[in-house]
Amino acid sequence: MKVDITAIIITLVSVVGAGGLLKIYQAFLLNRKEKRENKREDNNQFRESLKDRVVDLEEKVDRLQERIEDLIKMYTEKIIVLSTENARLEAENEILIKENNSLEKTIREM
Repeated sequence: MKVDITAIIITLVSVVGAGGLLKIYQAFLLNRKEKRENKREDNNQFRESLKDRVVDLEEKVDRLQERIEDLIKMYTEKIIVLSTENARLEAENEILIKENNSLEKTIREM
């Protein structure tokens, strides 16, 4: 009888222990699965955030390129105006230098 009770007790402990271990293992697997899903979700959120940032940066680049083109056009026009004015002033300066030289010559001859 003692052998039978010991066998029954060992069997019961084994069954209960195996069931408990199975539940612990299932909980472990479920926890690991949830962690993976959370990590995947975090990665997806990060990826979406990066996509949004790229779109924003592309828009900024486009606006800055337009602004640069406008500035280049504006400064090109100013350079043309200033170059024309510079050429006119140089020509006027040459005329005045010639007049000055002529007047100095006339004064010396007097």
